[in-house]
Amino acid sequence: MEIFVPKNETTKFSRLKKRIALGWNSFNYTKVVSVKENAPGLDAIEKRLSKVYPLITPIYISIPVEKRAKSPIEGFRIYHVNNEYFHIVSLGMSELYSKKAAFSSRYSKYGYEMTAKLKVDTVEECYWLLDKMIEYGEHTKNTECYFIEDEVLSSNNKPFSSEMHYTTCIVSEDPLLGKLETIHGEVQFLQLVGATEKDVCAIKMSRDSYSATQTFLKQLKKENPEMVMDLVKTKN
Repeated sequence: MEIFVPKNETTKFSRLKKRIALGWNSFNYTKVVSVKENAPGLDAIEKRLSKVYPLITPIYISIPVEKRAKSPIEGFRIYHVNNEYFHIVSLGMSELYSKKAAFSSRYSKYGYEMTAKLKVDTVEECYWLLDKMIEYGEHTKNTECYFIEDEVLSSNNKPFSSEMHYTTCIVSEDPLLGKLETIHGEVQFLQLVGATEKDVCAIKMSRDSYSATQTFLKQLKKENPEMVMDLVKTKN
């Protein structure tokens, strides 16, 4: 996949963003997630996404074959919202394809799909986050530790890359997608919200970290209702 870089991009941060994109340039555009046709879980998710974004054509991305055996995630739907940010939705943490043994379960597979909203110029600049979501999916598959709302994900306190200050994510229900009932059970859309080392330290130092996490998210929603991750803001 080629990345088009306008010649007039001269700012320091533009150059940093190019390096971010080039570092994760391993994903493929595709129109399908699998050759399987009977996919009621996938159909239900796409119906919800079409209702939220009726006028936006999604970008379909499949993950590299070598990653597919390790993580439940098969691909992503990505929406460029108002040319402002990309809304990323994973596919595979819930049961996508017809599975009789899972009919009428309380939760569909792991019970959720991960989402994220990232303010960048091109979809290629989202690839580092796709990799991170794939890693989270692999962790869940290997440990059976599921994500829940208001959870601060563990980290080594190092930025995701040298180009940003986000060190981890906090989990919150996606305000646009919420929960979905499918033939295999409930699917909750859990949004990964960027957090800096300073944010996490403030939460951990609180007597009640759970309440502190809720307060952090509540305050963030006042300033940023969709909880969009902004690399420029954190870098500055």
